[in-house]
Amino acid sequence: MRRTRPFLFALFFLALLECALRCFLPVDERVLLDARNPFGCFADDELLRLQKARESDTPALDVVLVGDSVLASVENGPGERLVDLLPLELSTRLPTAYQGRSVRVWSVSMSAARAADQLAALKILYDRLRTTRKGTRDLVVVVSSNLLFFSKRFSAESMNYPCLSYALADDGLLLRRLGMPTPNKGLWTTSDAFLSQVASHLYLFQQRRHLAEWLAGGPLRPRIREGLTRAGRRLHGQHQAEVVPQGALGAKLRNRPWFEREHRRESFVTHYQYLPSRSPLAWNWTATRALVEFLRSHRDLQTLVMVNPHNHFLIGPLGETPDYRNLVTEIERTVQGAGLVAANYDRRPELRSEHFLDIDHFTRDGNQVLSSLIATDVAALLSATERQ
Repeated sequence: MRRTRPFLFALFFLALLECALRCFLPVDERVLLDARNPFGCFADDELLRLQKARESDTPALDVVLVGDSVLASVENGPGERLVDLLPLELSTRLPTAYQGRSVRVWSVSMSAARAADQLAALKILYDRLRTTRKGTRDLVVVVSSNLLFFSKRFSAESMNYPCLSYALADDGLLLRRLGMPTPNKGLWTTSDAFLSQVASHLYLFQQRRHLAEWLAGGPLRPRIREGLTRAGRRLHGQHQAEVVPQGALGAKLRNRPWFEREHRRESFVTHYQYLPSRSPLAWNWTATRALVEFLRSHRDLQTLVMVNPHNHFLIGPLGETPDYRNLVTEIERTVQGAGLVAANYDRRPELRSEHFLDIDHFTRDGNQVLSSLIATDVAALLSATERQ
């Protein structure tokens, strides 16, 4: 009996903790929807908000941005991002059938998301949308194609968010071509996936993310790593990174254009050296073709594929090479060849030098101009669909 007492006490304590968590914390729907990634994966918070919004009967047009840090507006503050500026730009251009509806913009985007990440995110998005009341009606997806990820500089890996790879598990050939392991091993086996789903209903498992957000403002590992990094820098006498203040002064500092920063053209040479599109190491081309094919076979998902604009005022001759121009042309032909709408925003005269923060991110005013360009093309896409 004495030997079982510690076990019984531990079991009682865990049961008590489970009951306490159930009393004070709400269900974490993010974990229930994706038990494989209890600490989160990609923009799952935004995706959950989109799902809930699509369950309402409110007449609305939803625009979903799927891309990298440019569409996520990671360099911008509240009120300066594409999701903040695009609704007003689009609401003034809506075709007759959509007038009077509210416009909601969502960004299922993350920094350095390559074409393979975007393809997986799109598949998850599509599966989630089909379960909502509105399905894919009254919704437009804007997918970005950033020229950076076709370069040798970013050819070391095909996918920056492997936590999304389960969405590609049904295409083993694609995974092999991307140099990705098949997500059917270890924690991805059928039995482990079942156990994870069952465990997701236990608050001791399910609420780890909520607790980390409450205690540390986010996942614990990155917070611990950041703390150790700061401590190490202090020990070595290194200066802390610049802290941008809040308010008008912070907005002014945050929106300094590239020529007021320490950017040098020679730092970006490898960003504009491209692999041949048929090279087995051209991961981003392999994923881009698969992404375009997915969109071609899911025509109920109204889609605009945009070529991200780059700062030619900074990169100069790096953006004047035959390889650069051929890449842009080949992307457009690939998209249009699948019957999709391609919008090339590179070298648009509306985007001036002062609109760029670096080679491809934007100031608040730059996002305003980009929002106007996107809104015009989304409205044209809706008008064309309306006439069909």
